[in-house]
Amino acid sequence: MNRIIHLRGMMVQRSIGVVVCISSRARIRAKYSASTLWSGHKHHLRMKNTFIPIRKWLFSSTHCRMSTDKVERSGAMKSNSQVNTHTSQKEIKPASLSSSERRDELARLHLKHVDNFSVDCAPTSPMSDSFRKLSYPDYTPGPNAQSICDVRNDFASRNSPGAGEHLDHYKIEITGRVTSIRKASRKLVFYDLSQEGTTLQVVASAARFASSNDSNQSNTFAYNVNMLRVGDIIAVEGHIGRTKLGELSIFANRLQLLSPCLHDIPDRLLDAGIQRSHRHLHMLVNKDFIQTLRMRTKVIQSIRDFFVSRRFLEVETPVLWPSAGGASARPFVTHAHGIDAELSLRIATELFLKTLVIGGIDRVFEIGKQFRNEGIDATHNPEFTTCEAYMAYGDFPTLCDMTEDLVRGVVVAATGNTVVRVPTTSETAIDGVALRDIDFSSSFQRVWVMDALEQALDRPLPSPVELSASGAVGEASLHTLKQLCDDVGVAVTPPVTAAALLDRLVSKFIEPTLVQPTFLCGHPVCMSPLAKQDPLRPGLASRLELFVNGAELANAYQELNDPDEQRMRFNQQLRDRAAGDIEAPFPDTAYCAALEYALPPTVGLGIGVDRLCMLVSGTSHLRDVLAFPVHRGQQRSE
Repeated sequence: MNRIIHLRGMMVQRSIGVVVCISSRARIRAKYSASTLWSGHKHHLRMKNTFIPIRKWLFSSTHCRMSTDKVERSGAMKSNSQVNTHTSQKEIKPASLSSSERRDELARLHLKHVDNFSVDCAPTSPMSDSFRKLSYPDYTPGPNAQSICDVRNDFASRNSPGAGEHLDHYKIEITGRVTSIRKASRKLVFYDLSQEGTTLQVVASAARFASSNDSNQSNTFAYNVNMLRVGDIIAVEGHIGRTKLGELSIFANRLQLLSPCLHDIPDRLLDAGIQRSHRHLHMLVNKDFIQTLRMRTKVIQSIRDFFVSRRFLEVETPVLWPSAGGASARPFVTHAHGIDAELSLRIATELFLKTLVIGGIDRVFEIGKQFRNEGIDATHNPEFTTCEAYMAYGDFPTLCDMTEDLVRGVVVAATGNTVVRVPTTSETAIDGVALRDIDFSSSFQRVWVMDALEQALDRPLPSPVELSASGAVGEASLHTLKQLCDDVGVAVTPPVTAAALLDRLVSKFIEPTLVQPTFLCGHPVCMSPLAKQDPLRPGLASRLELFVNGAELANAYQELNDPDEQRMRFNQQLRDRAAGDIEAPFPDTAYCAALEYALPPTVGLGIGVDRLCMLVSGTSHLRDVLAFPVHRGQQRSE
């Protein structure tokens, strides 16, 4: 029976009766009798009680594991599916080296090739600290420096150079991360260099290095072949050209290691816990995540462009403030030692922005972070991004149109289409993944909260006026709601308020049915403490929520501008808090005082940027669109 044993840069095939050692140096095969004793101790073979360093007799890198299979570049590694090699190449995959071993390796290679110091390249013992210090040189772009993306774009439509041609007069300098190393022979190595999501091939040959007339020993071909490994950041100088199969390449005459990668980069990384805790590694392995972040940038830029083009003024409001208002949520609280005061992280920007409208900024918006001390799930994170916008002298139809135009425009700007495909729990599966198409091309549907809820429950509900009433009428309507929740299996747990129970009923019976873009309109006033009452529908607010694929995407309403009515609503929230609703905010008396200076008839819109990014990128969890999501089990770095 044959066994293949990988020994740091070589392959040993142990057969019955012989041990065959295969190196890449002229395909040498050395056979030893079965009586030969062998040992896989690091970089040595033990032959009849004599230790011989492998590198003394085999041309094989100490930091690589060689494969005898012919390698063709994957289409996922480059911008086209064309095979870019013109000879048989061997993919070099890094063996498992610790950070300390990698440091020793770099130090020994530098001493051998640059300082001509007599050091055994087979690391039999750790290097001393005086030799192990690595070099991280500064980089100054030269006159021929270009980005890989620019090089690709520049030559995308050119007929020159043709296949097999080199433009020796076209000098170029690029930088990037080594993502692949393929050795065609001991004098020809191919590298893939990646920068900003674009990959370009680098061809390094001993002949070209020898003709470069570079006296620097660190630029010798042997030094670079042994020094570089996958993950390293390098600079390349050379000439543009194409291989015989037409792959655009840089034919290098100088390589410089700018920053060595001291750890192995795995081929795959599927563990969600490691993806969250080691975000840099997740990005190096799973390139789709970087594309998601790029799409997030498009979403935010599209939102900003939408409002700026409509003469809205972008502002920044405080993150830390003595009180947190504008939403029903539990805030994070901290102590400012400099002023000896308790401060809260904001949970919304609404009250700040409406105060600016009172001050004379008729159109205002802000894109920023909110912080809510709540749980973590697929659509919630304690830190999240929203956009809130307020426009004076607007009405409800204007608000609906503005929300439609904004969301549709963002979808088109980010995806180039009005239809997006999103994950779902439906039985319709494509390639083993349940997916659903969401169409934003037509006008959004409208569903009225109380009508839809009565239809889903098949029983009448207390009237909106009764739900918002106080005293005996309000108590009776609350009792009816509690009995209804018990009958339909909705938990009646604190806070037991009309607003909380209605929200649970809507979440269970209505929201999951809102798949295509739908406005959920006409919430009871008790659920909308900052919204103006609809003059044609007593007890209902002029409010809408946009739902897509069963998740809330936006919340908008006509703003309540009556200071006395606002004080009454705040006092009701205070009673709800006393009844156990810890998310009900304390009254903001300063905002009520500002309302007395007259807030114009105003409409406001708040949209969840993170959820919108989930939608356009087709991801199923909020953490997949955040660069650094909060996750369970996080610990402070010491």
